[in-house]
Amino acid sequence: VLSGPIIGTDDTTVTLVVKDAPLPVDSDPDNPDPKNVRARAVIAEALAADRGSITARMWAYRSITQPINVFDFTVSRHRDGPESFLEGFEGTLMADCYSGYEAVRIRSDGRIIRAACSSHARRKVFEARNNHPVHAATLLAMFKELYDIEDRAKLMTADERRALRQAEAKPVWERMRAYVASDAVANVMPKDVFAKALTYIRNQFEHLTAYLDDGLLPIDNNETEQLMKQIALGRKNWMFIGSVDAGNRAADIMTLVSSAVRNDLDVFAYVKDVLDRLLAG
Repeated sequence: VLSGPIIGTDDTTVTLVVKDAPLPVDSDPDNPDPKNVRARAVIAEALAADRGSITARMWAYRSITQPINVFDFTVSRHRDGPESFLEGFEGTLMADCYSGYEAVRIRSDGRIIRAACSSHARRKVFEARNNHPVHAATLLAMFKELYDIEDRAKLMTADERRALRQAEAKPVWERMRAYVASDAVANVMPKDVFAKALTYIRNQFEHLTAYLDDGLLPIDNNETEQLMKQIALGRKNWMFIGSVDAGNRAADIMTLVSSAVRNDLDVFAYVKDVLDRLLAG
């Protein structure tokens, strides 16, 4: 995943039991794993507050060019999770507007370019359509133009797709930038839901348009975000994770299974065979 030029990432919550659960142990005490150091600190703080569980995180990292999905477990949403995973990565990171990703980009010394998800921006406008239907309809029409262009570009090469985006999508984005900065929307109150949509587009504009310069980069992060459903389905069944080591094992198993699904492999046949062999000793 790290060897490719583009990675999509997203995360969701999982419950981690900390009361009476074993702490992660480093194989080399003289060179402790930063993830374990963070985990022990977060768990100690939770225990001191007499909390039996904490809200941990499961992250997904999806390569755009390699058919592999990798899951990673952390005890919190601190930026050191993605920063540790992305160490050595050089390319574009497609993600939401979580400030931790921006910190990772800044600390990468130019190795990482951040791209934002157009679907996020569109969704914010869509959710505000009842407050300002005319303004919302105008922006949603522009997003429709952008996605129509992407539909036509699906079967193109990366170079052809980039050329099409530069010729047709870039002018649409310029119209959008002019509109969200125009007097037409100047009367929108700052705390209005639609104002938040406008602010998102203004603040993330550079990242939202990063895909225009790269034919391999998707317009949105939807395929990565859909991986959260795989975590949610598991979470519904097992409800919680019993220790940090169990969280890491869960991430490993999900990496294997999710990547197999992405490659159209028969996951059920594999898992059943493994379980049958384990039960047979």
